[in-house]
Amino acid sequence: MAYLTKLKNNDIQKICFNYNIKYYNKFIPIYEGIQNSNYIIYSKKKYLLTIYEDKDVLKNLNKYLKLMSYLGNNNIPCPIPLKNINNKIISNYINKKYSIFNFLNGRHLKKHSLYQYIDLGEHIAKIHFVTKKYSIRINNNFNIKFYLSIINKYEKIINKYENNLSEKFIYTVQEYRKIKKYNLPEGLIHADLFPDNVLFEKRRISGLLDFYYACNNYLICDLAIVIISWCFQKNTYPTKLNTSKLKNTLIGYNNIRKITKCELDVLNIINKIYCIRFFLTRLIDMNKNLNSKYIQTKDPLEYFNKFIYFNKNNINYKELLKNE
Repeated sequence: MAYLTKLKNNDIQKICFNYNIKYYNKFIPIYEGIQNSNYIIYSKKKYLLTIYEDKDVLKNLNKYLKLMSYLGNNNIPCPIPLKNINNKIISNYINKKYSIFNFLNGRHLKKHSLYQYIDLGEHIAKIHFVTKKYSIRINNNFNIKFYLSIINKYEKIINKYENNLSEKFIYTVQEYRKIKKYNLPEGLIHADLFPDNVLFEKRRISGLLDFYYACNNYLICDLAIVIISWCFQKNTYPTKLNTSKLKNTLIGYNNIRKITKCELDVLNIINKIYCIRFFLTRLIDMNKNLNSKYIQTKDPLEYFNKFIYFNKNNINYKELLKNE
């Protein structure tokens, strides 16, 4: 859960007044997520209130919100920040910044049909297509410097998972660095499209959430994140990729934007680098001594196992698309 700022009825009333939201009825906290505090506000319509707790999000908050406005106004189903009575999309209350968004109907699914993977791939490609001419750049915080410094800092802990695992991580980072020579297509990516950031209604995608890791990077990175977070068999040991899910994701994306040969050639390396990223960020959170009552922390072991899988298996992505 992420529920750091506790508000009372009086607080919500003041916030509603700031957005000219009339007929306020009730509010409920949302106990999901790891970054910010969220509430649903009920009036004649439902609204999402987000209070920003994460310092890294705050650094680029205006850029994230402008991106969401741009996407929402270009038929991407994401929350759109509303303007307050002073015509601003960011407000301040009790020394914290917050925003109010339109509410998206739908829910997270624990199990997805193979068709929904095509829908997912198509929505990722639509984000990339829509932002092709978007002029505001957002830097990627998870760069080479991040990987090398964190691997060095947590070397002893990392190697408890497997002897010399830190060396395997560093080797992968160096391999990732080399793909610059391919001049892969770049642009704005979501960079955090986990299953709990996608809403479904009537079996179709109704909402894409949490653009607070969005950045400029290789477009194929969004597919890598989906492959490692959506496309593995659940509750199996050893960890195993579901190639039907993978294939449909690639097909869906390819329906909107053709994946280049070079992107497919390096996809395995990018899968591994994102396994390392989520392993490291989870490791960092585990070692922060966060209050588990309010902050959800996840086990790095999942992405250790997935990294090992990609280290042992080189998937032929071109063959999967060829047999479409």
